[in-house]
Parts: sequence; structure tokens; C-alpha cells
Amino acid sequence: MNAPRKSTAAYRPGFGHVDFEDFSFYRMDVVDVYYVGGFGVMGWVSASDYDRSQPDPLADSMAGIIQHMNASELWR
Repeated sequence: MNAPRKSTAAYRPGFGHVDFEDFSFYRMDVVDVYYVGGFGVMGWVSASDYDRSQPDPLADSMAGIIQHMNASELWR
């Protein structure tokens, strides 16, 4: 087993498909990114801007936010 597979197996024991023959790891050097965010929000992002980007601060709360909004009387 190669190093990436060993590392993945150690930290993600349920990640069994890394042992499949047709599963591979790749390293990509990002040149630029075409962002498609939906509702007409899209455009090119430079590699340096992408590299400096931060995760969505609401990502961990998203399920609760969606549940709250779906239950809200305002949306009915």
C-alpha cells in the first residue's frame, strides 16, 4: 500500500474504496478556476485568489439554517 493510501486508511477507516484498482490520487496545480455558484453567479477566479480563499463560515450550520428556513412561515 502506498503512502497516500496508508494515510487515508489510518485517518478514514471507512474510506475502503482507496483499495480499488481503479482508484487513484492526483495532485493538481491550479492555474485558474471557473466558479459556478448558481443563480447566474459565475466567473473566473485566479489561482492566487483561490489559494487565499476561506471556507464558507456558515458551512457547518447549513443543515440547521435550511431546516429553519423550510419550517418558516415566511416561505409558505
